[in-house]
Amino acid sequence: MQKVVGNFAGATATIVAPKEPRSHERRITIMLSSLLLGISLSAACGMRVFLPALALSGAARLEYVALSPGFAWLGSLPAVIVIAACAAVELASYHVPRARRSVDMVSTPAAMVVGTLLTAAVLSDASPVVGLVVPLFAGGGIAGLSQSLFSFLPTAPAVAAGSAVAVALLALVFPVPAGSLVIAYFVVRWKKLGQAVAR
Repeated sequence: MQKVVGNFAGATATIVAPKEPRSHERRITIMLSSLLLGISLSAACGMRVFLPALALSGAARLEYVALSPGFAWLGSLPAVIVIAACAAVELASYHVPRARRSVDMVSTPAAMVVGTLLTAAVLSDASPVVGLVVPLFAGGGIAGLSQSLFSFLPTAPAVAAGSAVAVALLALVFPVPAGSLVIAYFVVRWKKLGQAVAR
């Protein structure tokens, strides 16, 4: 921001006002909120891969969510259209037995890739190293774990799709509570799994 401080002999003197540094506490709050948003979206990817991506892409298109630098394309109209088409194909495939088996084979790696991408897209104020490592482990890891858990549950396609949409929308509106619930859910499921294995 420039501010005029004087005009002497036809020459205008200006100074550039420095930007106010963002407080350390506010940066941590923003990073935590964006990380929990990414975790929630990644968990939803384990239910249906492309529905959470469509929710984030649509929210970014409506300028409801600010994406990280380098991911603005996710909110473009072509991206929304392509992701919507992928989501439609994914949903339709679960009603075709042969196609469903093929989708089940690639759903886990696809969920991990998309979960990593979505987490990186919403992770703000992160260094390059953090912006690469955290989405890979938090986003991709949670998405893979979620998909693995849901693959063992006898869930109807409509229920799984509805759950994915519900988690994604809840995360976009209330990222911190949604992320906290997702983490708590996985902790409980992990404990139950450990108890079942120990028996």
